[in-house]
Amino acid sequence: MKSNVVLAVAAMVAIDASFMPSVLWAADEAAANSSYGELRAWLTPLGAVLVFLLGGWTERRKARLDFASSFNSKLREERIEEFSRLWRHMELLALYFPPEPVTGESLTRLGSDLRSWYFSKGGLYLTQRCREAYFALLWAITIVANGVEDPSRNMLRPGLQLNPSEAHEDEQRYGGFRAGDPLPADVGDPWMQYRFVRAIASRLRTALTVEVESRRVSLL
Repeated sequence: MKSNVVLAVAAMVAIDASFMPSVLWAADEAAANSSYGELRAWLTPLGAVLVFLLGGWTERRKARLDFASSFNSKLREERIEEFSRLWRHMELLALYFPPEPVTGESLTRLGSDLRSWYFSKGGLYLTQRCREAYFALLWAITIVANGVEDPSRNMLRPGLQLNPSEAHEDEQRYGGFRAGDPLPADVGDPWMQYRFVRAIASRLRTALTVEVESRRVSLL
């Protein structure tokens, strides 16, 4: 009888020992689930706030980029329109087949036309590069027109076409001329006066094409 009791107690101990790891694992799992639940309870609203903020920032950034793109596109269109008007005014100083004699009088009219263009609206669209070239041309026209002895005398030489290589040399020679500078020493006779003013006008035209990228090869 006594031995049977001892065996029964031993069996119960053995059964409890076999179930102990499962009980401990279940306890650990419950604790882990509880911690995860608490963490998830914090992270879920935090994540929602972050998504909301990120979405708002993305939309605002897209709106700014769209506005900037639209503004730059419209500005470029208006700039091309105004630069085209300015370009036409400089026809007097064309290298080939000038439309009329280049005289002190015609240069004075050109200067007045350029001034009217600037104050009508065109000056608003000049970039820094173009502005410097524009005022260099106005100053060149001013000092040449004011210095001629006979305002009606044609500065062009009948039957003589300025060679393109000479025109390029003029543009290089007078490339550093700025508004307020004195008349270059080699600009004395009417022919050189014409070449000087033409070179400064060519620099302005080049600056205009650079700003609107009209001579850039299209990638399309």
